[in-house]
Amino acid sequence: MSIDSEFSDAIVVRGLSKVYPLGPQGAQDGFWSRAARNMLDQVRGRAKKEDAKTHWALRDVNFTVKHGERIGIIGSNGAGKSTLLKILSRVVYPTAGEVRLRGRLTSLLEVGTGFNDNLSGRENIFLNASLYGLTRSEIEDRFDDIVNFSEIARFIETPVKNYSSGMKMRLAFAVAAHLDPDILLLDEVLAVGDMSFQRKCLERVDDLTSGGRTLFFVSHSMDAIMRYCDRCIWLDQGQVRADGDTQSVVSDYVEAVLDVKSRYTVPAREMVEKAGTAAESDGLDNDRPTAFLLNAEIISTNGEPTNLFPTSERVGVRFQYSVIEPGIYTPAIALYCPQGTLMFWSVSSINELEHYRLEPGKHMATSWIPADLLNVGTYTVTLSVVSPDLSPMKRHFVQEQVLSFHCVDPSNGETAQGILPRKFPGPLRPLLEWQLEQPVDKPVPSKLRFISEKTVQISVDTSGFCNARCACCPWPGMEKGQTVMGIDQFKLLLDRFRGFKFTEFALNSINEPFTDRGILEKMEVLIDSGAQIDSLFFSSNWLLPGQQQIDRFLDLVEKAAACGTVKSLNLNATISGISDETYHQLQSGRDVVGGVRPYKPLDFTKAIANVVAVAKGMSERLPRGPVVFNVKAYGFLFSLEEYDAFWRSKFDEAGIDPVFSQSRIKVRLNHGFTSFARSDSLASAEPRRCSMSWLDLKLVIGPGLDVGLCCHEGAHYVHVGNLGESTLDDLVSSKAYEAQLDILNGRSEPPLNHPCCTCEFYIPVGGSA
Repeated sequence: MSIDSEFSDAIVVRGLSKVYPLGPQGAQDGFWSRAARNMLDQVRGRAKKEDAKTHWALRDVNFTVKHGERIGIIGSNGAGKSTLLKILSRVVYPTAGEVRLRGRLTSLLEVGTGFNDNLSGRENIFLNASLYGLTRSEIEDRFDDIVNFSEIARFIETPVKNYSSGMKMRLAFAVAAHLDPDILLLDEVLAVGDMSFQRKCLERVDDLTSGGRTLFFVSHSMDAIMRYCDRCIWLDQGQVRADGDTQSVVSDYVEAVLDVKSRYTVPAREMVEKAGTAAESDGLDNDRPTAFLLNAEIISTNGEPTNLFPTSERVGVRFQYSVIEPGIYTPAIALYCPQGTLMFWSVSSINELEHYRLEPGKHMATSWIPADLLNVGTYTVTLSVVSPDLSPMKRHFVQEQVLSFHCVDPSNGETAQGILPRKFPGPLRPLLEWQLEQPVDKPVPSKLRFISEKTVQISVDTSGFCNARCACCPWPGMEKGQTVMGIDQFKLLLDRFRGFKFTEFALNSINEPFTDRGILEKMEVLIDSGAQIDSLFFSSNWLLPGQQQIDRFLDLVEKAAACGTVKSLNLNATISGISDETYHQLQSGRDVVGGVRPYKPLDFTKAIANVVAVAKGMSERLPRGPVVFNVKAYGFLFSLEEYDAFWRSKFDEAGIDPVFSQSRIKVRLNHGFTSFARSDSLASAEPRRCSMSWLDLKLVIGPGLDVGLCCHEGAHYVHVGNLGESTLDDLVSSKAYEAQLDILNGRSEPPLNHPCCTCEFYIPVGGSA
């Protein structure tokens, strides 16, 4: 072993080996000479059968560590991890090979090593620090910092033999943490003292390793390895089994050691047997299964198979199954906690039986376990497909706990662990919303809820109000509007809600003659803002865009799905009637003279190419992404069944994946429009009713930044404030806001000529339809 000042690497290990005797006779029988002879025989190619009385703790270990790297060392008990650190620390010497170090090295192998119980805390600080190579003047310079960090200043002159075990650990870690080494070796020493002191230790390690120092960290905690290390070495029976980036090495280790299986494929022989059984049936056996599992996997948000997840990320369960007879088939999953206890069963929340009617062939289902829900540990998954329409319910297959995945603490960001350093018990560790405040004599007024909770749902109309007079329009008297929200106005709108979480952000540009041609620019600004959005709802008229706009739109959808701040996307293609002449005028950027005349009822000719192009692009780019594409129309001129069949035939002709088409494309009819109260039920032609508890957690914002009623057409008549002229606090304090909030919550009656008087959706809180 040598300390070399000439080579550029922090640590170089070459051919490192260490042999230990397994019994008391090892040394007496000339163990060291025998070990040397055995190694020489191996070099000369005359290796003999392994000596039963020797153990290779390390065997021909090779690696190089660059300055500033943070290396994690993992492996099962007896793999050689601690032996490696002891050799690097010069506590023991290798049997063979070499280690070359550059820089001052400090090791925390056993906290408190070198303490003398008969000396005081002060004397032990000088003794212990001197063992690490510090001079007396260097120790004096750091003495006050060490004492303050240890939090035992009152007892610093007391002999250490009178300290509690926790006080000894505090003092020992405080010394080691203030040595400012070039290379820091840690061996499971972070669980020191009580919770508050552990927190301080973790922060100190962060400070030490963020200053360009080299970290060499041995731990059985995959959470700690993931947090502190950017490279990982896996030791197995004294040899390097894997060396690479932390994510991939830990993932391989978890799969091998913890038996975590993120993929499952039904054996081919078993599938042949099932298919043969089904073929031989005469069709009268109602108990025989008619759906079989093909394969399954655990996936990340980007759709890639993996077995390792930070608790802050959602977990995907994707499985493919074969159906051999038409019928109703509902996929389901069950999750089991690390202790093997059932946590829950889950099925799709759609309550329409026909949604699950399948034809023979292969089908796929994906379920997402929410982020910030599970605790650290290994979870297993059971897969099933059932037919709930039969009595009793028929189970086609139930594959018990065939998949598994491991959750670790994320390396950064807020988690449900908060400031507490110790592991939480139990299988769940949800990230809940907390409010820490002093009690007040009276409750916070309802109108301040969205401000106090910093959570809001908004619908933004960027392009005014429609002057198209389609024959089927439910609002033929609506006034013509030509306002378009500018990009600076949109940025101001986002700035007003800085720090807010959006349960839904609806971005709308739906009116043909004055469609916002900058709507995609606004969508990109929204994505790049970093705003936390549970659901991004995007609605625009798909008669107008050309292929260039569609390609850019698909790029933005991909960007939103991958950005990490948008959990899901709900995209709307709004269809209505337009003539050929008007279409070409609008595409060329010219205004439509007369506005009303060129329109005709629900002509889909110009919409087909664009809607199909969007759907096909999504199916190819985001086949399993968190995206739903809604194809909608307004009007009463045809049935939902006719409308659905029309579009499904177009998607089939375009060669769009049928699994994607059925699961991600929703064909809907609207018979009214009320912003959030969208009448988009697939099962019923009746509009969805709404209790109108608006302006509390839900706001509608017009193109001029006017905040209005619950619905866009109502907002055209009643404004309660303007975000371009006032802050949110000013808005909710206005008399107009308070008066409208009272009307929508049923505390007062709407005055004459108020839009709520004639609104078919308006049902005051506590009222009835």
